[in-house]
Amino acid sequence: MSAVRWDQRAVAQVTVRGTATDQELFTTALSEQGWVELDSTVPAGLTPLTAGRAEYLVEARFPGSSYRAVTGARQRLEVLGERLRLELTVRAVDLIRREPDLRPRWTAFRPASSQARAATVSRFGRFRLAVAEARGTGRQTRADTEAEALSLSHSPLPGTALLPADLQVRPSWAEAGFAGPVAAASRPHLLKGMRYCLIILLAIGVAGTQSEQTSSAQPRFWIFGVTELGTLAAAALVLRHNRPDWPRRVIVLVLVCACGGSLFFGMLTGEALTAFAPDGVSGGYALLILLAALTTARCLALLFRHASLRAVLPWLLPALLPFLPGLFPSVGLWQPTLYLNELGVDIEDVEVAAWDQFQSVLAVLAAISLWLVAPALLGLAHHLHFMVRERWIGYAGFVLLSVWGLTIGAWQFAYLPAVDAGVAASHAVSEGDTARPGYGVEPEWVCVIPVDTLRKTPVDGGILDPKEPYLKVGDAGGTAVLISSEHSLDPIKVPLSSVHLVALGTAPGSHACTPEGTLAM
Repeated sequence: MSAVRWDQRAVAQVTVRGTATDQELFTTALSEQGWVELDSTVPAGLTPLTAGRAEYLVEARFPGSSYRAVTGARQRLEVLGERLRLELTVRAVDLIRREPDLRPRWTAFRPASSQARAATVSRFGRFRLAVAEARGTGRQTRADTEAEALSLSHSPLPGTALLPADLQVRPSWAEAGFAGPVAAASRPHLLKGMRYCLIILLAIGVAGTQSEQTSSAQPRFWIFGVTELGTLAAAALVLRHNRPDWPRRVIVLVLVCACGGSLFFGMLTGEALTAFAPDGVSGGYALLILLAALTTARCLALLFRHASLRAVLPWLLPALLPFLPGLFPSVGLWQPTLYLNELGVDIEDVEVAAWDQFQSVLAVLAAISLWLVAPALLGLAHHLHFMVRERWIGYAGFVLLSVWGLTIGAWQFAYLPAVDAGVAASHAVSEGDTARPGYGVEPEWVCVIPVDTLRKTPVDGGILDPKEPYLKVGDAGGTAVLISSEHSLDPIKVPLSSVHLVALGTAPGSHACTPEGTLAM
């Protein structure tokens, strides 16, 4: 039996009509899939030339969610029959559901040696048990009663130390809960319910971070407000369903504490991400992008779990495009080139630092990584058993979504921002304002003072007027690129060895430069 990774187990009653060869093909395929043939009824006298109807009881094991798992088991058996060209019918199928052990878990510990310590233990008993369980030391048992738990704690286990006779046991702090023992029906769903509640409340924190940055007069404020109320209501329903033993005041207290903690976490994380987020992206949006990226990574992991590397590799080919020979270095200069083109400057005339090129590479790769949404959704579809039959029309839709994501990502998040930044810088130059730096290019207004006479100063591309302030776009190879807002926006090139450049620090407006390199009022 081959070793496979599986999450669900289902038992199916299958009928296969065919010859002895067909029955052998079916049983061999079951073994290759890692499935178990529990029972079979094969008619006597079957040969490779005579057909008959055989009944099989099969245990199918496969990865995926419990949602639609019964449908997934049935379709997997039907796909197996289609692949082997068998006349196969799944007559009945259902999941194997393991009954959880609802007995309380007990933790063994030594009793207090003094009255004061006993009072301390009674006061901080649950905290002490929590620390003991977190450390993972001491014997843990699962029993219905304290006497049974104590008997299991004193029973000898091979290779373990003999426990003291005065040992005591207490229920686990997690099972003690806020209101006594946990109801038996709620224990199996506790972890899943709390996990979903934390995800929902984290979304509330993100929404709260965003709504705090908006005015109540804006529609976005009310959208986030409705989102917060909706997620709170959903969290309350999930808690009420998974913890029916909790009174309403406890549920309200948990929601208030979790909501306040998520809002505080959202604000702190948003403030921290604001320092690293690009211009125009708030910390709340950066946190939303981070959550979306983590969700995408999780769904991609599901795709690798449900499919082989050979099947997943075609979906990862777009990620290898920037690493083609000679293409990766140019990716870092793509956005600076678009920015400088709007100013009429060639990228060869401005030296862009290697760190800025690396940041541009990361920005472009992050922009084109929008295509990862398609394989991530494909992984989620596999996990929810929507792509068991693997029809070509379904894959065609994901291919189109991947191409659309790659195109939109490169256009919307890499090309247009660089062009818009260049257009804004060009408009600022024509108005005599300060142009915002971007993509490794830091324009600054300067006064140009020739070292020698103006006639002996070499100028390429126009005429140099020392009375006019110029916007220094950058330099490369000892030559500076300057733009004047008075005469024309055409750049000129001046050797740095022939002039002195005095930074103004502010936009010159309509003022002129003096021979000392300052603005004349």
